[in-house]
Amino acid sequence: MSEHSDDAIADEQSSAPQRSTLAAAEDRSQRRREVAGLQDDTARATTWLLVAVLVQLVFGAIAYSWVTQHGDAQLARVADLPDSERVLRSGREWLVADYRAVIERDRLLGVAIPFGVAGIFLLLYLWARKSPIPALITALFLFLIGHVASELLVFSSILVVTLKALFCFALVKGISSAMVRRTILNAQQPLA
Repeated sequence: MSEHSDDAIADEQSSAPQRSTLAAAEDRSQRRREVAGLQDDTARATTWLLVAVLVQLVFGAIAYSWVTQHGDAQLARVADLPDSERVLRSGREWLVADYRAVIERDRLLGVAIPFGVAGIFLLLYLWARKSPIPALITALFLFLIGHVASELLVFSSILVVTLKALFCFALVKGISSAMVRRTILNAQQPLA
């Protein structure tokens, strides 16, 4: 009987390293899946930056069309008036020269702002592909400053507010995933 128990102990001892090797391999496989999932979350947040670019480009095109038509109509109203004459527009008295300058400024800003924001978010997208944490944090910060300020000035529809909230959620999720992923990858690297 002692011979059988010695064989059982020997079998158990020889299979112990195999079990620990299998457990280590399973742990590595599980960590790879976690890192891949976190990478997917980060990629989705980065994709939202491209969505922001496209939305800004569409709104920039719409703004360009509206500002051009509206500005042309406003300029046509004062086209025959001398620069020194005064006109009443928007509840305020203007010199015609100043009114024309304001119309031109508004036309420029109405187009430059959406296209400028699209350019910024495109740069943030490119940066996020290489270094997601600072790029996504910067994007979230810029988005919140711009859109919270605009919401305080002009209330938007519930759909617009919902889309803005989804964008913020995606950025926060991407930042969180990128940070956890970085922590896991740093923990896996052997210390020198």
